[in-house]
Amino acid sequence: MHEWGLLADLGVTLVGTFTGVFVAFLLDRRSREAEAVGHYANTLNSIRADLANLWAVTKHASEHLERSGTPFDLFPPDTPALDAALSNSAFYDRAPYGLVNCLIVISNMRRSFGGAFGNHLVSRDNQKLKAQIVQLQRVISYVQPVVDDVVKPLKKPIIKTPYDTVVIEGLKKAMRGETAAPPSTTSTEAGSK
Repeated sequence: MHEWGLLADLGVTLVGTFTGVFVAFLLDRRSREAEAVGHYANTLNSIRADLANLWAVTKHASEHLERSGTPFDLFPPDTPALDAALSNSAFYDRAPYGLVNCLIVISNMRRSFGGAFGNHLVSRDNQKLKAQIVQLQRVISYVQPVVDDVVKPLKKPIIKTPYDTVVIEGLKKAMRGETAAPPSTTSTEAGSK
């Protein structure tokens, strides 16, 4: 009888130990998955910011080309988040195939502008350059909502606040040479509560 009690205690201890280890494994796995999803969502949001910046700079370059007849003497901006994502195999494990292809196209189009913006093209090439800029802007405008649709289910979308609008308008004024003081975050936060 005493042996059965000892075996029962041993069995309960083993089952409890294995259950504890299994639960710890599941919790760790869930935690790592949540962290990976958060990192993926942050990557998508960073890509979206890169694309918005690329669109704005190409718009500025297009306007400069239209006014002056010469290409804007700057390379298109770097897209570090886009480049990093496309060189990371973990991104390909999560990102939809269609989105990856769209981002590769944008990356290749951006790189193709390097020579055009760095060299002063003769005016007969300006029409081709304008067409390429417009095409890149159209592609970016198409891909931005695709990125939004992928990031929405991850519950980490970029949310534009009234403060962001004030900051962006102030930046535009500063770029035009108008006086623009940065807005106070304390007054905006107090007004939004």
